[in-house]
Amino acid sequence: MLNELQGFLGPNGTGLSRRLLDELHATAGDVPLVVVATVWPDKLRNATAGGAEDNRDIRELLAEPSSYVRRHDVAARLSVVERTRVGQVLEAHPDPRMRRALDDPVFGFTQALAGAGELLEFYRDPGRGPGVALVLDAAADYRRLGGQAALPRKLLTAMARALWDDSHGDEAPDPGLFDWAVTTAAGRLRDDLAGVRALIPLASGGYGLADYLEAHLTSARRHCPVSDSVWDALRDHAPTGDLLHVATAASRHARVGIEGQVCRRAAAAAEPGAHVRLAFWLQLRGRPAAEVEGVIREGTAAGDPGARRLLIDWLKNQSRPAAEVEQAIRDAATAGDDWAHCRLAEWLASQDRPAAEVEQAHREA
Repeated sequence: MLNELQGFLGPNGTGLSRRLLDELHATAGDVPLVVVATVWPDKLRNATAGGAEDNRDIRELLAEPSSYVRRHDVAARLSVVERTRVGQVLEAHPDPRMRRALDDPVFGFTQALAGAGELLEFYRDPGRGPGVALVLDAAADYRRLGGQAALPRKLLTAMARALWDDSHGDEAPDPGLFDWAVTTAAGRLRDDLAGVRALIPLASGGYGLADYLEAHLTSARRHCPVSDSVWDALRDHAPTGDLLHVATAASRHARVGIEGQVCRRAAAAAEPGAHVRLAFWLQLRGRPAAEVEGVIREGTAAGDPGARRLLIDWLKNQSRPAAEVEQAIRDAATAGDDWAHCRLAEWLASQDRPAAEVEQAHREA
């Protein structure tokens, strides 16, 4: 069961794909294999949007017609038939929590089970002061700007402080306000086995944002402007693995400088696809060819398949010697990139090399 499917996706070769499903099916033998995943509609749209080559695995899995994937839209409220079935189950096996959820006059059954009422009451409670609401707004803003990873405490407190500054000017918050708010938001709101929390502490570190709050707040705040101080907090504190998502959001909001700075952070952290993204950013800014090529070669040295492909195309477009282009293709093939063997065969044929040599390259491919 994969909750929040978008967290399991990634650039080619780094996330869930049809190839991975094939491998799982092959290792399962005679045991039936079913992978169940949940994803909000807007996150599905974001994950499959655009035509970037690095996202072709995601589009092939989720956007293109396939016998691999069956999509089921879950309605916000139970149908009459479903309510009747749940009622019959509760007659035989009483459960006060499920009964309250079924009879909730405001929220749907699943939203009530997930604590929608408690979460909104907690978020809106003026008695706690502004700190908790600002921390939750910060978490929602990070999600609406494409962030998918666990939310680090440092990121939450930095973004919350930026939101405070936007609304309070030079007035300083109480010391430790936002650390206290994070701790408070991570506490249980319901005294049952599972509990309900606005921020969910994760074993891997950081926090998740409660699903209902995420859906509600990202929708409510979708038109809120993102200030310079919030962008600075994102640039400095977004976790590795999410940096290119932040760069995409910065590009969408015409924050060209932030986009470049975040791309540099991502490249320094060897995030897959970062060197390619940075190279294109530099090229669009009219930076010297030597600087662009240096970034591409750094990505190649770091083992990024996208950078290896880009280096080959770059060398060809720069009219570099044939031997240099061929060596780049052979290096990619040696590194284990399957596509490079095909490129090598095509290259050799275009250079009028002996038929036997071209045939050998095709056989290796």
